[in-house]
Amino acid sequence: MGLVAEAIACSTPVVASDVGGLKYTAVPQETGLLAPPKNEAVFADAIDRLLVDSVWRQQLGQTGRQRVKTLFQLGQYRLPTPSTLHSTARTIGHST
Repeated sequence: MGLVAEAIACSTPVVASDVGGLKYTAVPQETGLLAPPKNEAVFADAIDRLLVDSVWRQQLGQTGRQRVKTLFQLGQYRLPTPSTLHSTARTIGHST
C-alpha cells in the first residue's frame, strides 16, 4: 500500500495530485480531495477546505477508513522477513 492509502486507512483525509495511482486511491469528496498537478493554489485551497471544516474532515476520514477496510485486507500487507528476502534474492540470481 502506498502512503496515501495508508493515510486513508488511518482515517486521515488526503489532498493529492490528480496523477498516476493517486487519482484512483484518493476519491474526491469521499476520502479527500484531488488537485491538478503543479497547481499549488488549488492544492493549498484544498488543504484549507479540510482545515476549516472539522466535521467534513472527520466524515471524509471515516468514509476513507471504511473504503480501505472494504477494498483491502489490511492483514495481508506485512514487511518481508529476512528469510523471505533471502529466498527472493536466490530466485532472481543474487547470492546471499
